[in-house]
Amino acid sequence: MKRTIIRGTLVVVLASMFVLGAVPSLQAGENEGCSNASLSGPYVFWNEGTVVPDGTPIRSITVTTFDGRGHYFTTGTINSNGTITEIEPVEGTYTVNENCTGHRTTATEAFNFLLIDGGKEIVQLRLDNRVLSGIGKRQFARNHDDEQD
Repeated sequence: MKRTIIRGTLVVVLASMFVLGAVPSLQAGENEGCSNASLSGPYVFWNEGTVVPDGTPIRSITVTTFDGRGHYFTTGTINSNGTITEIEPVEGTYTVNENCTGHRTTATEAFNFLLIDGGKEIVQLRLDNRVLSGIGKRQFARNHDDEQD
């Protein structure tokens, strides 16, 4: 009796391992990774952080428009310790890796980022003396996106 229970349990565990192992493989076909084309259109970013070493707080809201081919431009507003500055349009380049991580740069700044939910959202981190992170959301749904989002 004990052997039957152990064998039954072993079969269930092995079957579960097979199913759990197979499901991600099946889903991988649905999500073939990311590319520059995954990042296209306008995104609204809320960024916040601190300028080091003096500890000045900084916040910004920007609209960054990506062309799906590795180029973008940004405009918006910065609040640095109470001083408000409008951002003149700034152009830059970006690269999206297959694992949905990426990097974008302008002449004066650089960010690493991660695309979420097929490019509907972006989480980013600035790579200089401004300890700045932000979240961006696609401003408008793409035609093929579910309108319920």
